[in-house]
Amino acid sequence: MNLQQIRIPIPTDLSRDNLLEYFGNLMEVQEPIHDYAGDEDTGILLRALDLDVGDREQIDGLEVEEVEVTEDDVHVSFVLEISAYLGCSDLNYQNREHRTVTGITDGGDWVFDVFQSPPERTTVEEF
Repeated sequence: MNLQQIRIPIPTDLSRDNLLEYFGNLMEVQEPIHDYAGDEDTGILLRALDLDVGDREQIDGLEVEEVEVTEDDVHVSFVLEISAYLGCSDLNYQNREHRTVTGITDGGDWVFDVFQSPPERTTVEEF
């Protein structure tokens, strides 16, 4: 299996205080996240994130919570704000899901694998 990767140059002047803002900018897009098509220039790190949500759910927001950098890798914790309208019950549903993505350090770059959604399974396949 050939995984696509995202290479992000490690800024030489980046301090630990600026990590949240730096990674927040790497995940920023102008249009709604669920409409994002993978533009190379903005939101480049979005392609590495698990943004899978339920069929009726939509992503309303994305926030970087924490960034931990070690000698060998980088861990980015983020929160997805999710909502859905459940028409049969006439209810609005909202939730915050905490997720992480990990990249490795390769020379002067952080390298992240592009997220691949697992194949959908039917209930028959579950048993």
